[in-house]
Amino acid sequence: MLKKYFIIGICLTTYGCFTPSMDMKAKVSNKANYDSAIPIDFIFIFNDKAFDEIKKLSAYDWFLKKEQYYNDYAITDEIQILSYEFVPGQSFELHKFKPNRTPSSLIIFANYLISGDHRVVLKEYSKINIDFNENSFAVSLSK
Repeated sequence: MLKKYFIIGICLTTYGCFTPSMDMKAKVSNKANYDSAIPIDFIFIFNDKAFDEIKKLSAYDWFLKKEQYYNDYAITDEIQILSYEFVPGQSFELHKFKPNRTPSSLIIFANYLISGDHRVVLKEYSKINIDFNENSFAVSLSK
């Protein structure tokens, strides 16, 4: 009986045994972002207050204030940030990534050189396809 409770305790206190994983495929156009790398952040949100603040930001504002949001929310495990930088012509796949626990939402920011929000808010994130085009990006979900 002790073994059963011990295993459940470990599962609940470590990186979520029951947290859904994320599969992501990304394709970057050869002409994306004026032929420059695109910084990308995936923000897994676990806190409504953090969501209300971050969902209003443009990508420019997110990347400008990212360190402060990290200090305010990531240190206390209210958000989790996954950062990448993609270059034009690149294809990328990520399989079975598990956030620390089940997020209420996922916000994706792409820091394009051209102005715009460059933000997508998702409630479902298990299978994501992202196309980074010349001046913007598009996200679709697959089953």
